[in-house]
Amino acid sequence: EVVNSTRYNSMAHRIAEKYNLTMFANSDAHHDIASGYKDSHRPMTLVFAKSKSADAVEEAIRDGRTMLYYNNLLIGRIREAEPFFKNAVSLNSKKVIYKGSPMLEVQITNKTDATFDLKFSSGYVIQNLPLQMDHLKSQGKLSILIGPIWDYPDKIDLSMNVDNILISPENTLTTNFVISI
Repeated sequence: EVVNSTRYNSMAHRIAEKYNLTMFANSDAHHDIASGYKDSHRPMTLVFAKSKSADAVEEAIRDGRTMLYYNNLLIGRIREAEPFFKNAVSLNSKKVIYKGSPMLEVQITNKTDATFDLKFSSGYVIQNLPLQMDHLKSQGKLSILIGPIWDYPDKIDLSMNVDNILISPENTLTTNFVISI
Protein backbone atom coordinates (compact mmCIF):
# COMPACT_ATOMS: atom_id res chain seq x y z
CA GLU A 1 0.00 0.00 0.00
CA VAL A 2 1.64 3.17 -1.18
CA VAL A 3 -1.33 5.12 0.17
CA ASN A 4 -3.18 4.04 3.28
CA SER A 5 -6.04 6.18 4.57
CA THR A 6 -4.70 9.73 4.75
CA ARG A 7 -1.02 8.90 4.37
CA TYR A 8 1.33 8.57 1.39
CA ASN A 9 4.24 6.22 2.15
CA SER A 10 7.37 7.09 0.14
CA MET A 11 9.18 4.01 1.46
CA ALA A 12 6.41 1.72 0.16
CA HIS A 13 6.61 3.60 -3.17
CA ARG A 14 10.38 2.99 -3.34
CA ILE A 15 9.96 -0.71 -2.49
CA ALA A 16 7.26 -1.10 -5.17
CA GLU A 17 9.61 0.47 -7.71
CA LYS A 18 12.66 -1.57 -6.69
CA TYR A 19 10.90 -4.94 -6.67
CA ASN A 20 8.37 -4.19 -9.43
CA LEU A 21 5.41 -4.64 -7.07
CA THR A 22 1.87 -3.56 -7.84
CA MET A 23 0.95 -0.32 -6.07
CA PHE A 24 -2.31 0.03 -4.17
CA ALA A 25 -4.20 2.78 -2.37
CA ASN A 26 -6.51 1.87 0.45
CA SER A 27 -8.67 3.65 2.99
CA ASP A 28 -8.19 0.97 5.67
CA ALA A 29 -11.49 2.18 7.12
CA HIS A 30 -13.12 0.22 9.89
CA HIS A 31 -15.88 2.78 10.44
CA ASP A 32 -18.09 5.22 8.57
CA ILE A 33 -15.93 7.20 6.13
CA ALA A 34 -18.46 9.83 4.97
CA SER A 35 -17.26 12.51 7.38
CA GLY A 36 -13.55 11.75 6.89
CA TYR A 37 -13.71 12.30 3.14
CA LYS A 38 -16.47 14.92 2.87
CA ASP A 39 -14.16 17.47 1.17
CA SER A 40 -12.19 14.95 -0.85
CA HIS A 41 -12.43 11.32 -1.89
CA ARG A 42 -11.18 8.14 -0.35
CA PRO A 43 -7.91 6.79 -1.77
CA MET A 44 -8.49 4.79 -4.95
CA THR A 45 -6.54 2.27 -6.98
CA LEU A 46 -7.11 2.71 -10.72
CA VAL A 47 -6.63 -0.58 -12.57
CA PHE A 48 -5.80 -0.50 -16.28
CA ALA A 49 -7.41 -3.72 -17.49
CA LYS A 50 -7.99 -4.64 -21.12
CA SER A 51 -11.65 -5.42 -20.38
CA LYS A 52 -14.08 -5.44 -17.45
CA SER A 53 -13.78 -9.18 -16.85
CA ALA A 54 -12.41 -10.57 -13.59
CA ASP A 55 -9.59 -12.29 -15.50
CA ALA A 56 -8.54 -9.03 -17.19
CA VAL A 57 -8.57 -7.14 -13.89
CA GLU A 58 -6.50 -9.86 -12.24
CA GLU A 59 -4.04 -9.85 -15.15
CA ALA A 60 -3.65 -6.05 -14.91
CA ILE A 61 -3.05 -6.22 -11.15
CA ARG A 62 -0.49 -9.01 -11.54
CA ASP A 63 1.24 -6.95 -14.26
CA GLY A 64 1.29 -3.87 -12.00
CA ARG A 65 -0.91 -1.72 -14.26
CA THR A 66 -2.31 0.54 -11.54
CA MET A 67 -2.27 4.18 -10.57
CA LEU A 68 -3.30 5.66 -7.26
CA TYR A 69 -5.62 8.60 -6.78
CA TYR A 70 -5.21 10.28 -3.42
CA ASN A 71 -6.15 13.86 -2.50
CA ASN A 72 -4.94 15.81 -5.54
CA LEU A 73 -2.18 13.31 -6.38
CA LEU A 74 -1.97 10.58 -8.99
CA ILE A 75 0.80 8.08 -8.33
CA GLY A 76 2.07 5.50 -10.78
CA ARG A 77 4.82 4.29 -13.03
CA ILE A 78 5.58 6.30 -16.13
CA ARG A 79 4.29 3.46 -18.36
CA GLU A 80 0.78 4.09 -16.94
CA ALA A 81 1.07 7.75 -15.95
CA GLU A 82 2.07 9.18 -19.33
CA PRO A 83 -0.64 7.45 -21.41
CA PHE A 84 -3.19 8.24 -18.69
CA PHE A 85 -2.38 11.96 -18.83
CA LYS A 86 -2.14 12.11 -22.62
CA ASN A 87 -5.59 10.52 -22.88
CA ALA A 88 -6.96 12.75 -20.12
CA VAL A 89 -6.32 15.97 -22.04
CA SER A 90 -6.89 17.19 -25.57
CA LEU A 91 -5.11 20.10 -27.26
CA ASN A 92 -6.44 22.37 -29.98
CA SER A 93 -4.50 25.26 -31.46
CA LYS A 94 -5.08 28.24 -33.68
CA LYS A 95 -3.04 31.16 -34.98
CA VAL A 96 -3.95 34.50 -33.39
CA ILE A 97 -2.65 38.05 -33.29
CA TYR A 98 -2.18 39.32 -29.73
CA LYS A 99 -1.11 42.94 -29.22
CA GLY A 100 0.25 43.06 -32.76
CA SER A 101 2.31 39.88 -32.47
CA PRO A 102 1.62 36.51 -34.10
CA MET A 103 0.88 33.89 -31.47
CA LEU A 104 -0.37 30.36 -31.20
CA GLU A 105 -3.32 29.93 -28.84
CA VAL A 106 -3.46 26.42 -27.41
CA GLN A 107 -6.61 25.30 -25.63
CA ILE A 108 -6.15 22.35 -23.30
CA THR A 109 -9.26 20.45 -22.24
CA ASN A 110 -9.33 18.11 -19.24
CA LYS A 111 -11.65 15.16 -19.87
CA THR A 112 -11.32 13.73 -16.33
CA ASP A 113 -12.45 14.48 -12.79
CA ALA A 114 -8.84 15.00 -11.67
CA THR A 115 -7.19 18.42 -11.50
CA PHE A 116 -3.72 18.77 -13.02
CA ASP A 117 -1.01 21.17 -11.79
CA LEU A 118 0.92 22.08 -14.93
CA LYS A 119 4.16 23.84 -15.75
CA PHE A 120 4.78 24.51 -19.43
CA SER A 121 7.93 24.99 -21.48
CA SER A 122 8.60 25.47 -25.17
CA GLY A 123 11.21 26.86 -27.51
CA TYR A 124 8.91 29.90 -27.55
CA VAL A 125 7.65 32.07 -24.70
CA ILE A 126 4.48 31.13 -22.85
CA GLN A 127 2.95 34.62 -22.74
CA ASN A 128 0.01 34.57 -20.36
CA LEU A 129 1.05 32.47 -17.37
CA PRO A 130 3.15 33.59 -14.41
CA LEU A 131 6.10 31.18 -14.12
CA GLN A 132 4.47 29.23 -17.01
CA MET A 133 2.27 27.46 -14.42
CA ASP A 134 -1.47 26.92 -14.06
CA HIS A 135 -4.10 24.49 -12.77
CA LEU A 136 -6.25 22.59 -15.21
CA LYS A 137 -9.42 21.92 -13.25
CA SER A 138 -11.46 18.75 -13.57
CA GLN A 139 -13.55 18.85 -16.75
CA GLY A 140 -12.04 22.30 -17.33
CA LYS A 141 -10.32 24.22 -20.10
CA LEU A 142 -7.18 26.33 -20.12
CA SER A 143 -5.82 28.57 -22.88
CA ILE A 144 -2.17 29.46 -23.24
CA LEU A 145 -0.50 31.83 -25.69
CA ILE A 146 2.80 30.80 -27.25
CA GLY A 147 4.90 33.31 -29.12
CA PRO A 148 5.62 35.61 -30.74
CA ILE A 149 5.96 33.31 -33.70
CA TRP A 150 7.00 35.48 -36.64
CA ASP A 151 7.60 32.59 -39.02
CA TYR A 152 5.13 29.83 -38.17
CA PRO A 153 6.81 26.42 -38.31
CA ASP A 154 4.85 23.27 -39.20
CA LYS A 155 4.87 22.19 -35.57
CA ILE A 156 5.85 23.29 -32.08
CA ASP A 157 6.93 21.17 -29.12
CA LEU A 158 5.15 21.91 -25.86
CA SER A 159 6.48 20.25 -22.75
CA MET A 160 4.32 19.84 -19.64
CA ASN A 161 5.46 18.96 -16.19
CA VAL A 162 2.47 17.59 -14.26
CA ASP A 163 3.39 18.42 -10.67
CA ASN A 164 0.68 16.26 -9.12
CA ILE A 165 1.45 13.02 -10.99
CA LEU A 166 4.22 11.24 -9.10
CA ILE A 167 6.21 8.69 -11.09
CA SER A 168 8.61 8.13 -8.19
CA PRO A 169 8.93 9.62 -4.70
CA GLU A 170 11.29 12.25 -6.13
CA ASN A 171 9.92 12.85 -9.64
CA THR A 172 6.80 14.08 -11.30
CA LEU A 173 5.61 13.39 -14.83
CA THR A 174 7.13 15.38 -17.68
CA THR A 175 5.72 14.76 -21.12
CA ASN A 176 5.85 16.39 -24.53
CA PHE A 177 3.17 17.26 -27.07
CA VAL A 178 3.84 18.11 -30.70
CA ILE A 179 1.37 20.73 -31.86
CA SER A 180 0.73 20.93 -35.57
CA ILE A 181 0.20 24.44 -36.87
